[in-house]
Amino acid sequence: MNKIRQFFKSVPVYGWILGAGVITIQYIFYLFANWLSPIIGTSAWAFCPKIPVIDDRIPFVPVFMLIYIYSYVFWVTGPIIASLTEKRNFINYLYMLLATWVICFLLLLFLPTYIDREAEGVLEYAARPGILNWMSRVIYTADGGRYGYNLFPSLHCISSMNCYLAIRRRPEISRDIRVYSAVMVVLIALSTVFTKQHYFMDVVSGLVIPVLCYIIVWKIDPGSRLMEKKKAGPEGPAGEP
Repeated sequence: MNKIRQFFKSVPVYGWILGAGVITIQYIFYLFANWLSPIIGTSAWAFCPKIPVIDDRIPFVPVFMLIYIYSYVFWVTGPIIASLTEKRNFINYLYMLLATWVICFLLLLFLPTYIDREAEGVLEYAARPGILNWMSRVIYTADGGRYGYNLFPSLHCISSMNCYLAIRRRPEISRDIRVYSAVMVVLIALSTVFTKQHYFMDVVSGLVIPVLCYIIVWKIDPGSRLMEKKKAGPEGPAGEP
């Protein structure tokens, strides 16, 4: 109990704020792309990113719906844990988040995709009795019914990979939590295809985009620059006006 209290006290305010708001922010980008696409006409060229030789061999596994839903908890706790790292790392994490959201928004807007769940046969499974099938039915209904849109890239994969990269190799975070985070990325990625919410290419793009953004952001290292500027103060690094 003391460890739990100590953890809650150690989390800075900005960690709680981002943890509470990250899902809302990322879905604003998602919903805005959905709203804008028909207006500018890009929705007219929506295509199915399915690779039959791969995707047709991936079965529907209802139990992965539990992982798919749990991912929202993972996304909330990710920023909170990341806020326990040094400020330079957390600032770079914020830049990485913004970069992945903007790239995702542009791809959803100009490269719209769809999935026909009836053609995939999952609506038949969802209509059967059982708690897992009921969960599938709820998710599919909330996500367009027969047709799901804007699959590429997978926002589930982007958000999960962002959580892992934020604490990757961070000595401030225990090894157990880092391993847990890596395992969750794999499980969530699998859940997106085993629940037939995404295709293989959606997952690949959803994992690669955050990694590329991570590499570029750390190459530029805005966190280090901002921290140095803050230390220098208004008079500059040499103490001169």
